[in-house]
Amino acid sequence: MAQEDDVHSLNLSRRGVLKLGSFVGLSAAMPPLLAPGGAQGAANVALAASQGEPKQGGTFALPLIDNPKMWPLVGALPNILVNKVLYSTLVKFDDPNLLPTGDLAESWEASPDGLTWTFKLHQNATWHDGEALNADDVVFTVNRVWVNPDIAFYLRGNLAMIDRAEKVDDHTVTLRLKEPAYNLPWMLGYLANILPEHIMKDWTPDQFTDPVDFLKRPVGSGPFKFDEAQPGSHARLVRNDAFYGGTPHLDAVLFKVIPDIEQQLAQLQTGELDLVIIEPHQLEAVEGNPDIRVNEARQVNYTYIAFHNGMEPFTDPQVRKALIHAIDRVSILENVQLGRGMLANHPISPVLEWAYNDQVAGFAYDPEKAKQMLDAAGWTAGGNGVRQKNGQPLKIVLEVDKGNPVREQTAVFAQQYWQEIGAEVEIKTSQFNDLLARIRAGDDADVQSWIMWYITPPHPDVTAYYGCGNSTNTFHYCNERVDAILAEARSTADIEKQAQLYKDMSAIIAEDGPIAFLYYPYELQAIRANVQNWPQLGYRDALNHITKVWEQ
Repeated sequence: MAQEDDVHSLNLSRRGVLKLGSFVGLSAAMPPLLAPGGAQGAANVALAASQGEPKQGGTFALPLIDNPKMWPLVGALPNILVNKVLYSTLVKFDDPNLLPTGDLAESWEASPDGLTWTFKLHQNATWHDGEALNADDVVFTVNRVWVNPDIAFYLRGNLAMIDRAEKVDDHTVTLRLKEPAYNLPWMLGYLANILPEHIMKDWTPDQFTDPVDFLKRPVGSGPFKFDEAQPGSHARLVRNDAFYGGTPHLDAVLFKVIPDIEQQLAQLQTGELDLVIIEPHQLEAVEGNPDIRVNEARQVNYTYIAFHNGMEPFTDPQVRKALIHAIDRVSILENVQLGRGMLANHPISPVLEWAYNDQVAGFAYDPEKAKQMLDAAGWTAGGNGVRQKNGQPLKIVLEVDKGNPVREQTAVFAQQYWQEIGAEVEIKTSQFNDLLARIRAGDDADVQSWIMWYITPPHPDVTAYYGCGNSTNTFHYCNERVDAILAEARSTADIEKQAQLYKDMSAIIAEDGPIAFLYYPYELQAIRANVQNWPQLGYRDALNHITKVWEQ
């Protein structure tokens, strides 16, 4: 790799993962993030080594796998990436431990009972149209959008602990909680963008669902503001000279719509792109190239094969477990991911070592056991090799997005493994946004099984993804014992107790087999060598620190 000093090498062995040392060290006390001094927003990002004085100018270009909507109330990676520089959050994540630090909030503190949180806002924050951003906007966003069930918001589960927001003065806001939730700063830092009251105060719920006029020229408060967007081509944002966090060095950020990862790599090599998240098989094409360096970034993520637990045959946990036993996950990790990751058995990443349960064994590759489990569940072998139950074949439609050969190859591996134990498996591909919309259609979701990855908040509270009935629980999994453990963990300030509860929760989810956990992948960032001060974080969180980045 070029410029070895610039590379953040992450060893994801259990002993090699960086610990939340300062956090865990206060095990019986309130986490340091609750006190004002813990959230004063002084940036402490471990940036890639910079060569010379920062220069003004230049356009930073990176790819999207589909068109961005640029609307914070819906998910999808293309949307999230643009929103990172277009909008602001109260809190963002810093390096090296992915701990919350101030964004719009300069500081915050919690009451002794953990039910009242007070945030001090930047006094010079403005919207891109020149209007002042103040407490009214935060109160509006919380009360009108986040906690309002009449408005669709895909991350409501992350913020379900909030009862209401109250204005103290123009630059001070209090959040009242329904119950103590010491994970609140992490959830506020995870894609919880603040919206402009002066534009949206008279909107109907339907306008929040599809704000057509607003999205023609969206107004945020981030370091870059909207310039233009052409569907199927690009979205361009230009420097916000009035940004409260300091004027960016770059002139613009260009998001290019390039679904195919091989085309992304080609444009990185020609200098048309500055950053690409590459797959392991692409490493050979960039290693040794003096114009490109590769970072192995810390990221809280995992790749999985999902089962819709409310659709047949996945309503039966024994069928799900049989299908997981039939998958040689080690082979997928070694042959498809080329070993660039760590086998996953549950949803808590080893990056969060303080809460990571290394005692969960997971489902070993055992096709004979898988067959026996299907036999016991009533799925008997048919004459054509496809198992049947009550006259219905064991048929699985496995869906994957186009343009990523790693996920496509994973689908082929799964298809072969499941066919070997008597399942009929069809692979279906579609555009990423289309697939995600169908997955997230709630009770109307029609996707039976799919291959996807999650990048979650850098905190082990996975209520939004595994809690009964939550908006981002696309697996439709429900275990009331898991819900109870997660609620108890949120309400305690004792970090050692939290850690044990999260480990207990991980073991239960792993045993239930709601999905097939595959691996915790390493995020491989291929970056043009002339890009300076790029944070050593996952690229989603790195974009929160884009003001420091410059080009030689």
